[in-house]
Amino acid sequence: TTTTGTSYTDATLPVSGDTYYYELRAYDKAGNVSGGTADQSVTTVDRTAPAGVTGVEAKGTTAGISLTWEASASKDVDHYEVWASRNGDPDPDGPDLVLGTSLQFPVPADDTGVPYAFSVYAVDTAVNVSPVSGEVAASRPVTSTAAAPTGLATEPPADDLTKVTWTASPDMVGSYHVYRRTDTQSAWTWIGSTGGEGWEDRTAPAGKAYYYVATVGADGLESLPSEVVSAERVTKATAVGPKAPKLTLVSNGIPGRSAIQVTAAPGAGDEGRLLKGYSWDISGACGDSGTQFSTTGSISWVAPYNGPCTVTVHAVDYYGRVGYEAASLEFFSGR
Repeated sequence: TTTTGTSYTDATLPVSGDTYYYELRAYDKAGNVSGGTADQSVTTVDRTAPAGVTGVEAKGTTAGISLTWEASASKDVDHYEVWASRNGDPDPDGPDLVLGTSLQFPVPADDTGVPYAFSVYAVDTAVNVSPVSGEVAASRPVTSTAAAPTGLATEPPADDLTKVTWTASPDMVGSYHVYRRTDTQSAWTWIGSTGGEGWEDRTAPAGKAYYYVATVGADGLESLPSEVVSAERVTKATAVGPKAPKLTLVSNGIPGRSAIQVTAAPGAGDEGRLLKGYSWDISGACGDSGTQFSTTGSISWVAPYNGPCTVTVHAVDYYGRVGYEAASLEFFSGR
């Protein structure tokens, strides 16, 4: 803008918490312009409410009511407020403050069938509150008389799965329902059903995950939740384990004098996969190395004899599991 005075008020500046810069230049009557001043920054006070949340859903389970929603489209959201109303009565404890986009709302076991209604607000870093979401309602269902499974445990994870096991319930007729969540506040998510005494979670996330299992009794209802177990992963579970590694023969070696040298690298498509290393052995008329391990993919062994050799290599996943595709390479020691 232009002015003939020595001050200017910018009444159009959005109150969004963003930073804006101003520069001043002088013009003479002939239209000549001076150099600009140093930029001066102004950060506005944020009085703009974040966008409201959408897609709010509530589902009753024997572990309480699972509440989920889509994140606000605003980038400065700090947390969400979840307001609950039991049977039309206001929440006497105020809202639950949630950092994620779901909440497992506790409902007493003797409160089955009582309707709970929920509303969600987004709150930004300047404590501006969004418009309220649409209200949703759910209630805790009646619990089966069947006993929950016991002895839940997790096995050490593998690249492609986390396995949860348990001791069978004597009352199981239909199946077991397996639930997972990634922190102690978020909603439980049903991830599958099985008639066995274990579940392979092939969509397990990186980080910590919690699990419980409910028995489906003869009445078709879920039991109370089992005990909760947790497992921690460094990597997200993949659809399949590591592929056969790519092998390169560097040297055939000289029997009794210099080493056979082979390099192993991740197979095609596995370049970004975290591996613990490679399990390998060399065998044939040239001798037998026995099973050995390389963290780097560098394979080196001095064969005792001339003759045909085969090197067989398995990629070992981050968690130390070996049972995946093998790659092999045939060559003649000493040539």
